[in-house]
Amino acid sequence: MYNWTTVEARPTGGNTGGWLQVGFPAVDPMSPTGWYDIIYTRATNLYAGTWNTNMWVSMDFWASNQSPGALQVRWGTNSQSPDMWGYELTPPTTGWTSLAASFLNWTNWQYPGGTEAQYLSDLAAIDWIGVFIYRGDENAQSYGLDDFDLEIPEPAECLLLAFALVTTGVSLRRKRSARKARPPPWRSG
Repeated sequence: MYNWTTVEARPTGGNTGGWLQVGFPAVDPMSPTGWYDIIYTRATNLYAGTWNTNMWVSMDFWASNQSPGALQVRWGTNSQSPDMWGYELTPPTTGWTSLAASFLNWTNWQYPGGTEAQYLSDLAAIDWIGVFIYRGDENAQSYGLDDFDLEIPEPAECLLLAFALVTTGVSLRRKRSARKARPPPWRSG
């Protein structure tokens, strides 16, 4: 977090347990500072194990008076050559919206010159994760973050999903076979 925003815990107005309000004061449009911030936490605060592509991040985001210019989930490593990856989100114009960023497809994560091997290596060594907000204009703006969670599918959920996919495939195959066995309606016997 940089010094030009305020981050304040709000006990009411979001979901149960409160939310974080991120305030951007008005700035000089020619100023090089005050246009963005990254609100982040250590990755181990969400998950102490090895991060992988089966996971995703979910959160609720609030815009008070206008949509931010850019909104991303960002994460990185603190190795000797720190890498930072960003996933572009579509923010709301105003009000609360639920958003998610999946780790499944590495090409959805922006990192100039990054490769899949580098992505997987960095994901296994993730050190911090957060939300990048780029303000919409030079006026004072207020945004909110709530329910920022790492979602990890349980093994039973994976089995249920696989069963649903197999069942759907079998059902489609039966319908296709039944259609081939019937003569077309324009042919009469």
